[in-house]
Amino acid sequence: MTDDFLTISEIARRLNLPPSTASYYAKRFAEFIPSSGDGRRKRYGGEAVDVLQTIAESLRCGMTSAQIAHNLGRSFPMTIDTTSDGVAAMPPGAAPPADSAQKLVRAMIDVQDRLALGLERLAGNREDFAAIDRHLTRQRRSVKHLRCELARQNESLGELRREVAELRVDLAQLVSFMLQKPGNAAAQRRKAS
Repeated sequence: MTDDFLTISEIARRLNLPPSTASYYAKRFAEFIPSSGDGRRKRYGGEAVDVLQTIAESLRCGMTSAQIAHNLGRSFPMTIDTTSDGVAAMPPGAAPPADSAQKLVRAMIDVQDRLALGLERLAGNREDFAAIDRHLTRQRRSVKHLRCELARQNESLGELRREVAELRVDLAQLVSFMLQKPGNAAAQRRKAS
Protein backbone atom coordinates (compact mmCIF):
# COMPACT_ATOMS: atom_id res chain seq x y z
CA MET A 1 0.00 0.00 0.00
CA THR A 2 1.30 3.43 -0.91
CA ASP A 3 1.12 6.51 1.26
CA ASP A 4 -1.41 8.00 -1.17
CA PHE A 5 -4.20 5.57 -0.23
CA LEU A 6 -4.96 5.13 3.46
CA THR A 7 -7.41 3.19 5.57
CA ILE A 8 -9.66 5.07 7.95
CA SER A 9 -7.62 3.65 10.86
CA GLU A 10 -4.40 5.08 9.40
CA ILE A 11 -6.03 8.47 8.97
CA ALA A 12 -7.41 8.32 12.53
CA ARG A 13 -3.94 7.52 13.87
CA ARG A 14 -2.43 10.49 12.01
CA LEU A 15 -5.10 12.82 13.41
CA ASN A 16 -5.07 11.29 16.91
CA LEU A 17 -8.77 10.42 16.64
CA PRO A 18 -10.61 7.24 17.55
CA PRO A 19 -11.19 5.18 14.36
CA SER A 20 -14.95 5.20 14.99
CA THR A 21 -14.94 9.01 15.07
CA ALA A 22 -12.90 9.25 11.86
CA SER A 23 -15.26 6.73 10.25
CA TYR A 24 -18.29 8.76 11.31
CA TYR A 25 -16.79 11.96 9.88
CA ALA A 26 -15.93 10.13 6.64
CA LYS A 27 -19.52 8.90 6.29
CA ARG A 28 -21.16 12.18 7.37
CA PHE A 29 -19.10 14.30 4.95
CA ALA A 30 -18.50 11.64 2.27
CA GLU A 31 -19.11 14.08 -0.56
CA PHE A 32 -15.83 15.83 0.28
CA ILE A 33 -13.71 12.70 0.81
CA PRO A 34 -12.77 10.71 -2.30
CA SER A 35 -12.47 6.99 -1.68
CA SER A 36 -12.00 3.72 -3.49
CA GLY A 37 -13.36 0.29 -2.64
CA ASP A 38 -15.99 -0.85 -0.17
CA GLY A 39 -16.07 -2.14 3.37
CA ARG A 40 -12.72 -3.20 4.77
CA ARG A 41 -11.06 -2.60 1.40
CA LYS A 42 -12.11 1.07 1.35
CA ARG A 43 -9.16 3.41 0.92
CA TYR A 44 -8.94 7.18 1.04
CA GLY A 45 -6.72 9.58 -0.87
CA GLY A 46 -4.10 11.62 0.96
CA GLU A 47 -6.32 14.73 0.80
CA ALA A 48 -8.79 12.94 3.10
CA VAL A 49 -6.43 13.66 6.00
CA ASP A 50 -6.80 17.42 5.41
CA VAL A 51 -10.58 17.17 5.07
CA LEU A 52 -11.01 15.09 8.22
CA GLN A 53 -8.64 17.38 10.16
CA THR A 54 -10.74 20.39 9.09
CA ILE A 55 -13.91 18.59 10.18
CA ALA A 56 -12.46 17.68 13.59
CA GLU A 57 -11.20 21.23 14.22
CA SER A 58 -14.53 22.74 13.13
CA LEU A 59 -16.47 20.49 15.49
CA ARG A 60 -14.12 21.40 18.36
CA CYS A 61 -14.91 25.06 17.63
CA GLY A 62 -18.64 24.32 18.02
CA MET A 63 -19.66 24.59 14.37
CA THR A 64 -22.79 22.77 13.19
CA SER A 65 -22.69 20.09 10.49
CA ALA A 66 -24.34 22.49 8.04
CA GLN A 67 -21.70 25.16 8.71
CA ILE A 68 -18.93 22.61 8.33
CA ALA A 69 -20.36 21.34 5.03
CA HIS A 70 -20.61 24.93 3.78
CA ASN A 71 -16.97 25.63 4.70
CA LEU A 72 -15.78 22.34 3.21
CA GLY A 73 -17.60 23.20 -0.01
CA ARG A 74 -15.57 26.39 -0.24
CA SER A 75 -12.25 24.71 0.57
CA PHE A 76 -12.39 21.23 -0.96
CA PRO A 77 -13.84 19.81 -4.19
CA MET A 78 -16.91 17.61 -3.90
CA THR A 79 -16.70 14.02 -5.11
CA ILE A 80 -19.36 12.19 -7.07
CA ASP A 81 -20.08 8.70 -5.79
CA THR A 82 -21.40 6.58 -8.61
CA THR A 83 -21.42 3.30 -6.71
CA SER A 84 -25.24 3.34 -6.64
CA ASP A 85 -25.11 2.85 -10.43
CA GLY A 86 -22.67 -0.03 -10.14
CA VAL A 87 -19.55 2.02 -10.95
CA ALA A 88 -16.89 1.85 -8.26
CA ALA A 89 -15.51 5.18 -7.17
CA MET A 90 -12.05 5.58 -8.66
CA PRO A 91 -9.06 7.13 -6.96
CA PRO A 92 -7.90 10.39 -8.55
CA GLY A 93 -5.91 9.79 -11.74
CA ALA A 94 -7.01 6.16 -12.20
CA ALA A 95 -8.56 5.12 -15.53
CA PRO A 96 -11.92 3.32 -15.28
CA PRO A 97 -12.58 0.08 -17.21
CA ALA A 98 -14.46 0.46 -20.52
CA ASP A 99 -17.86 -0.79 -19.25
CA SER A 100 -17.54 1.43 -16.19
CA ALA A 101 -16.75 4.34 -18.47
CA GLN A 102 -20.06 3.84 -20.27
CA LYS A 103 -21.90 3.72 -16.97
CA LEU A 104 -20.03 6.80 -15.87
CA VAL A 105 -21.03 8.61 -19.08
CA ARG A 106 -24.68 7.63 -18.48
CA ALA A 107 -24.41 8.89 -14.92
CA MET A 108 -22.92 12.17 -16.15
CA ILE A 109 -25.73 12.54 -18.70
CA ASP A 110 -28.24 11.92 -15.92
CA VAL A 111 -26.58 14.62 -13.82
CA GLN A 112 -26.64 16.97 -16.82
CA ASP A 113 -30.36 16.27 -17.36
CA ARG A 114 -31.06 16.97 -13.69
CA LEU A 115 -29.11 20.22 -13.90
CA ALA A 116 -31.08 21.24 -17.00
CA LEU A 117 -34.35 20.52 -15.19
CA GLY A 118 -33.16 22.54 -12.22
CA LEU A 119 -32.24 25.44 -14.49
CA GLU A 120 -35.69 25.31 -16.10
CA ARG A 121 -37.28 25.48 -12.67
CA LEU A 122 -35.07 28.42 -11.79
CA ALA A 123 -36.12 30.18 -14.98
CA GLY A 124 -39.77 29.66 -14.02
CA ASN A 125 -39.04 30.93 -10.53
CA ARG A 126 -37.34 33.95 -12.06
CA GLU A 127 -40.54 34.83 -13.91
CA ASP A 128 -42.50 34.37 -10.68
CA PHE A 129 -40.04 36.60 -8.85
CA ALA A 130 -40.37 39.25 -11.56
CA ALA A 131 -44.18 39.20 -11.17
CA ILE A 132 -43.83 39.46 -7.39
CA ASP A 133 -41.39 42.34 -7.83
CA ARG A 134 -43.86 44.19 -10.08
CA HIS A 135 -46.63 43.61 -7.54
CA LEU A 136 -44.41 44.89 -4.70
CA THR A 137 -43.54 47.98 -6.75
CA ARG A 138 -47.25 48.72 -7.20
CA GLN A 139 -47.86 48.14 -3.50
CA ARG A 140 -45.01 50.49 -2.57
CA ARG A 141 -46.51 53.21 -4.78
CA SER A 142 -49.90 52.64 -3.18
CA VAL A 143 -48.41 52.85 0.31
CA LYS A 144 -46.57 56.04 -0.64
CA HIS A 145 -49.83 57.53 -1.96
CA LEU A 146 -51.68 56.49 1.21
CA ARG A 147 -48.99 58.05 3.39
CA CYS A 148 -49.33 61.33 1.51
CA GLU A 149 -53.11 61.17 1.86
CA LEU A 150 -52.77 60.42 5.58
CA ALA A 151 -50.47 63.42 6.00
CA ARG A 152 -53.04 65.64 4.24
CA GLN A 153 -55.84 64.27 6.43
CA ASN A 154 -53.77 64.83 9.58
CA GLU A 155 -53.13 68.40 8.46
CA SER A 156 -56.86 68.95 7.86
CA LEU A 157 -57.66 67.39 11.23
CA GLY A 158 -55.20 69.76 12.89
CA GLU A 159 -56.86 72.73 11.19
CA LEU A 160 -60.31 71.52 12.31
CA ARG A 161 -59.09 71.12 15.89
CA ARG A 162 -57.74 74.68 15.86
CA GLU A 163 -61.05 75.97 14.50
CA VAL A 164 -63.01 74.04 17.15
CA ALA A 165 -60.74 75.49 19.85
CA GLU A 166 -61.30 78.99 18.47
CA LEU A 167 -65.07 78.39 18.34
CA ARG A 168 -65.03 77.23 21.97
CA VAL A 169 -63.21 80.41 22.99
CA ASP A 170 -65.71 82.48 20.99
CA LEU A 171 -68.63 80.59 22.57
CA ALA A 172 -67.23 81.12 26.08
CA GLN A 173 -66.82 84.84 25.35
CA LEU A 174 -70.36 85.02 23.95
CA VAL A 175 -71.83 83.27 26.99
CA SER A 176 -69.86 85.55 29.30
CA PHE A 177 -71.05 88.57 27.36
CA MET A 178 -74.65 87.42 27.41
CA LEU A 179 -74.53 86.82 31.15
CA GLN A 180 -73.17 90.30 31.81
CA LYS A 181 -75.69 92.13 29.60
CA PRO A 182 -78.22 94.15 31.67
CA GLY A 183 -81.88 93.39 31.05
CA ASN A 184 -81.29 89.79 30.28
CA ALA A 185 -83.69 88.36 32.86
CA ALA A 186 -82.98 84.74 32.10
CA ALA A 187 -79.25 85.39 32.41
CA GLN A 188 -79.80 87.24 35.70
CA ARG A 189 -81.79 84.34 37.13
CA ARG A 190 -79.10 81.87 36.08
CA LYS A 191 -76.47 84.09 37.60
CA ALA A 192 -78.42 84.36 40.87
CA SER A 193 -78.91 80.62 41.23
